Amino acid sequence: MRLCALMLVLLVALTACDVVASVPGAANPSGGAINASLLQIAQSPADVLRAYMNAWGAGDYDAMYALLSPQSQGLTPFVTFQSIYTQADEALDRRGVTATVQRTDEQGDSAAVIYDAVIESNIFGSIADENRVTRLVRAPGGAWRIAWTQMDIVNGYAPGARLSVTSIRPPRGNIYDRRGQLMVEQGGEVVEIYVARQDIPDFDGCVLLLGVLLRRTEVELIELINGYNAETVFPVGDIDREIFDAREPELNARCAIRSNTRATRRYVGHGIATHLIGYVGSIPAEELPNYQERGYTVDTLIGLAGIEAAYEEDLAGAAERVLQVIEPGGLVVRELGGSAGSEAYPLTLTIDLNLQWTTAQALSDAYNYASGNWGSRSPGGGAVVIDVNTGAILALASYPSFDPGIFNPDTPTFLVGNYIASLRNDPDRPFSNRATQEQYPPGSVFKIVTSAAAAEERLWRADELFDCQTEWDGRPFGDSRDVRFDWRATEVLEEARYATGNVTMSEALTASCNPFFYQAGALLFSRIGPTTLMDYARRMGLGQRTGLAPIVQEAT
Repeated sequence: MRLCALMLVLLVALTACDVVASVPGAANPSGGAINASLLQIAQSPADVLRAYMNAWGAGDYDAMYALLSPQSQGLTPFVTFQSIYTQADEALDRRGVTATVQRTDEQGDSAAVIYDAVIESNIFGSIADENRVTRLVRAPGGAWRIAWTQMDIVNGYAPGARLSVTSIRPPRGNIYDRRGQLMVEQGGEVVEIYVARQDIPDFDGCVLLLGVLLRRTEVELIELINGYNAETVFPVGDIDREIFDAREPELNARCAIRSNTRATRRYVGHGIATHLIGYVGSIPAEELPNYQERGYTVDTLIGLAGIEAAYEEDLAGAAERVLQVIEPGGLVVRELGGSAGSEAYPLTLTIDLNLQWTTAQALSDAYNYASGNWGSRSPGGGAVVIDVNTGAILALASYPSFDPGIFNPDTPTFLVGNYIASLRNDPDRPFSNRATQEQYPPGSVFKIVTSAAAAEERLWRADELFDCQTEWDGRPFGDSRDVRFDWRATEVLEEARYATGNVTMSEALTASCNPFFYQAGALLFSRIGPTTLMDYARRMGLGQRTGLAPIVQEAT
């Protein structure tokens, strides 16, 4: 009995040695133990093939490599084997593999398993790879092992060939205003304007004109022009074709411009709605793998801010993708699968383009006009125009702004990376949306609330006059200060220090007469109630979340 038991132990040990002998090192290449049950179960060539395909479906490259013949392992180190499969799985976007064996042909120490494989792909669905042949050989000890080649991944995938996924994206969707006017046009034409300092016939007039057309400060333009050698021809900005055609004679007379056109994603007004609509640009490196899984290629432009980013899926659509085996010369060996894309959808906004343009232009013109006064001290401003009946946003502008086209790789701007960095470091923070991302004291805007409350409570008749001087004494109303001043009393310009004089309530609002509103606020407090003005402010939406009525009306 003891002899039988000893013989049984020896037999088991020898069998184990035979199995391990086919795997150099008796451990898997990544340092872990080989799946012993897998090797014990895989006895016939068909069993080995099934085990190999199951391991592939699970992404277990260690177990797959353990089933290769010693000669195949010697020809293909594990690191190379793993790299080949990793790249293939990325192209296939493999989530599972099944194999249906048709037959096995054995001849001595070699065998061929004929089978149908189905590769399940997250992108391409079920990829049928029929009538495949995988060859096996007997390893030392008698176990069947795979005589592996790259063709065992998919038919036709010979060494040197590559698995290629071609993505065909639909044109990016346009963006329209509430009246159907283009605000963003894919493949639109823009005009690039170039100047050379030595050729400018009217420097001051040129700077003034470019400041208006490009909505840039004159100081900024002067620094830009003087930053180049006199003979250097450089781009100063892009404008729309219709604006260029209307102003070309004046641009030539004042600036001696040169121009060029290009087709690109055109943002009408080139900065009138940057903070609202956003812009497109290259995929950030850290986000590239995520986008590639969704069918984007490295050169696809995506929405990086604003509506362009928020509605990326609608505006971009889905790419049609084709998976092919391509031989080294570029010929297509076979097409493995494809996935249908979907068209991009245009967006229609609640914005009124004409009102948006007027609002943005008014902000820019005001800062240029006041550059020697408050314009040089104020870091920027914002404006929102809302439909009081629906809450729809009709215009939303922030100043300073910038041309969103600078993030498109086709921009003609010299040293664009440095320019973008200068914008990010600008103390006036042109990337900040002052209409939605900032908190400010309401200032003179609150005078609208005071006027409305005074009129509604009948504290002031429409034709009643108020003598607007530069000081106001509120002590009769219990004010703790001896005197409060009109803004004119502290203004730096001498001509602005004169009192406004007699004004009606509407004229007081027009002139922004501080004393009138001190008086109106005091009357509301003392005659109507201490919370009256606050109540009117709340009724007009101050101190509450805006909810921002939908800027996008529809994706159609």
